[in-house]
Amino acid sequence: MRTLGVVLAGGQSSRMRQDKALLTLNGSTMLERSVNALRPLLPEVWISRQTDQAVPMADARIVPDTMRDCGPLGGVAAVMEQAVRAGFDAVLLLPVDLPACSAADLSPLMAAGEREQKPVCFSGHFLPLYLPVNSAVLEFTQRQLTDSKARKSVASVFYQFDGIQLPPPDSNALTNTNTREEWLTATREEQHG
Repeated sequence: MRTLGVVLAGGQSSRMRQDKALLTLNGSTMLERSVNALRPLLPEVWISRQTDQAVPMADARIVPDTMRDCGPLGGVAAVMEQAVRAGFDAVLLLPVDLPACSAADLSPLMAAGEREQKPVCFSGHFLPLYLPVNSAVLEFTQRQLTDSKARKSVASVFYQFDGIQLPPPDSNALTNTNTREEWLTATREEQHG
C-alpha cells in the first residue's frame, strides 16, 4: 500500500485576510507544521498550492489546482490525478489550518483507511481525510467539479464511497484556524499548552 501525504494549502484565506500557510507559530509556518505532521507517517508529502502563492519550502513538490476557485475539492482532484500517475494507492489529506494536528492524531485515519480501503475521516470533520486513489474516485471527483449542479465538496466524495467516521481525537487537533480570532486562540493554546 503506497500512501501519499498531501497538505491542502491552496485556498484564498479570505476570512483570515492573509495567507494561512505562511502564518508562523513557534518558529514554523503552518505549511511546515502540516508537512511535519505527515512526514512521520509517510515518506512523501506533496503540497496543493496555487502557482502564484509563495512556498517557503525549497524541496517541496507543489501541485496546483487544474480548476481554480473550487475549494479543497479542486486541490484534491489535481493531486489525485498526479498521484494515480505516480503509482500511489491512497492520499492522506491534511488542511493547512489545523495547527495542533499531529502524526499521532492522523495515524488512526491511515490505519483504518488501509484496513478498510474506504475514505476515513473523524466524525464531524471531513478533513483530514484518508482517501483511496483509483479511477472511480478520480472520475467522480472530476465530475463533481465540472457538473454545475453537483455539490463541490470533499463530503460528497466521502459519502459516495461509503466513508467511515472515527471518533475525533481528545486533543484540540481539529481546531480550525480560518479567522484572525481563531488564530489568536490557537496561538494562546499553543503557548500555554
